[in-house]
Amino acid sequence: MVDNNLFSQFISAIGQAKKIVFVGDINQLPSVEIGNVFEDIIKSKKITTVELKSTHRQANNSKIVELAYMIKDNNFDLKKLYENQTTENQSKTDLQTIFVDNQEQCLKEIINNYNLDNKTGFHEPYKIQIISPFKDDILGVKDINKFIQNNRFKQEKLDENTELCIQINNSEYYQKDKVMYLRNENDLSNGDIGVIQKIHKDSNELKINFNDKIFSTINNASLKNLTLCYACTVHKTQGSEFEKVILVLDPKRSSSFIDKKLIYTAITRARKQLVIIANKNSFINGINKNPETRDTTLVKHIKLMYKKRKKSHYSYIF
Repeated sequence: MVDNNLFSQFISAIGQAKKIVFVGDINQLPSVEIGNVFEDIIKSKKITTVELKSTHRQANNSKIVELAYMIKDNNFDLKKLYENQTTENQSKTDLQTIFVDNQEQCLKEIINNYNLDNKTGFHEPYKIQIISPFKDDILGVKDINKFIQNNRFKQEKLDENTELCIQINNSEYYQKDKVMYLRNENDLSNGDIGVIQKIHKDSNELKINFNDKIFSTINNASLKNLTLCYACTVHKTQGSEFEKVILVLDPKRSSSFIDKKLIYTAITRARKQLVIIANKNSFINGINKNPETRDTTLVKHIKLMYKKRKKSHYSYIF
């Protein structure tokens, strides 16, 4: 989502545009920085708004869609969600919930569902994404990435001293590692996901295949903009979609950070399969928790602008 400062820069840069079309979802996480631009514009009721209600990302009978609507409409019912289903046939639907009580169980289920045994997670890295709300701690993004990488050593019997490894910012990267680029530069965008194809240790360069389309050589100056991406935060996945998503909610972490918008954003990244690994109570409490309201003055300013200038030169459609 766009924050106040970026939105202001955008409006200033486009000048006398005749029409601006914004696409978004107010049920997802707001911007990391200050503001609540998209929701405020709609709340002003001064700009033409169109709501799309048909779902095209998932199948018509999707349990992912059913869960998303339950969260959106504040009527979550776990029993109804799995009505007429058993634990055994739950895996035949596109939604599977695995409730755990400790971090060890959680890590075991991450490995089981990342399909390390048949290496699907490594051979088809763009199809599977682990998502965690947190960066740090045992079940945060950093440790999950290292955990998956270490298990890859066991699966493929990699030698940590091989020429297939390079060290960047005190982290090790190996050939075939899944990575994310964190800046907008060199024809790459912040959040682009790729796989390391070649490591040139003599020149300190990496050849990376981004989304099976762009082959980019990342030199020494840009290496700091890389991070492992077997797992990433919910915020980093906004705007992306994956065939399979594994959402991990640490059973030992406080649920104060987890709310309905965070869970809604995470689960709607999945197209064909969603696996939720969490403590049952933390998961349910998060779904039923409304996020803190962001109080801004944007609605007031939009209404004031329209009051002063009834015949605007602009037409807005959302």
